[in-house]
Order: sequence, then structure tokens, then C-alpha cells
Amino acid sequence: MFEAHGSFKATIHKNVLLVDIIGPWNLETAIEYQHFIEEITAPLVGSPWAMITDLYDWELYTPDCYPIIHQLVNKCIENGLQREAVVSPEKSVKRRPFQVDRAQYPQFTRSFFTQYDQARQWLAGQNFIAPEN
Repeated sequence: MFEAHGSFKATIHKNVLLVDIIGPWNLETAIEYQHFIEEITAPLVGSPWAMITDLYDWELYTPDCYPIIHQLVNKCIENGLQREAVVSPEKSVKRRPFQVDRAQYPQFTRSFFTQYDQARQWLAGQNFIAPEN
């Protein structure tokens, strides 16, 4: 295995997971992220929850990360994730990995925003309260 490249910050506020994705990711970072998210969201399992994912400081990931992240998102949805607000520059290639059809999960909706406050307001309209930035 290699050293992890890139990083993340993740915290829980009430029923909202707040995530900042930082730098270029490799497989080792994706695996660390998977384990951390599974651990931090364990108290939310079985209840509806949401997340805000900030991609502004992200520099994409290596192709071997995709299956790990895809499986993690599916598991999160199965464990109660209902909404994800993705914050990134408009028309950014960073959005592409998040534009995946999840028709098998009709309870899940992902929307894209250019500002954190837009994402927060969208979630608040659906009873998911995130802190002000």
C-alpha cells in the first residue's frame, strides 16, 4: 500500500454529516474515508439524515477509489441517508463522480450548489438543519 494522499474533514451536526474533501485522493485515502464515515455515522443509522459535501478544495481521485466511494454511498443510503447537498464550482468536472443514477434508492436525492448557504437552506426546507458556515 501507499501513503494516503489528500484528506477530509467530517463532523456531525444533529442529523447532518458535514464533509470537506481536500486535495487529490488515492485508494488509501478513500479507504480511510470509508472507515471514518462508517464510524461517525453509526449513531445516525436507522433515522433519516443528510449530508453536505464540499468539493471546493478537492482535486479528484484515482480510478481505483470509485468502487469504494460508490459502495460507501450505497451503504449510507441503506442506513438512512436521504439527502446530499454537494457544494462545488458550477459546471465543474468535480461533479461528475457524483452524477450517478441511484434509481434503486427513490428515498435519496442529491442536489448541487455553488455556495454552502444554498445547500444549507435546501436541507433546512426538508427538516435537516446544518450550522451556518
